[in-house]
Amino acid sequence: MRREGGHIGYGVLPAHRRRGHATGILRQSLVVTRAMGIDPALVTCDEDTVASRRAIDACGGRLEAVEDGTRRYLIG
Repeated sequence: MRREGGHIGYGVLPAHRRRGHATGILRQSLVVTRAMGIDPALVTCDEDTVASRRAIDACGGRLEAVEDGTRRYLIG
């Protein structure tokens, strides 16, 4: 899980993008993961997925590493 994947996964349909939905989904998912005792949460995204990077940054993501085109963040 440290190389690919993470504790939270989400997606937003193209017709609903650029409205802050990914940030909202991620924020609420972090509430759930913390309640489950997962803190910090590991979240990954492809290096070229700017929208995911912005959502992760907005939720306080701290970049841990970039490897093979995957960015790994810790949040919490």
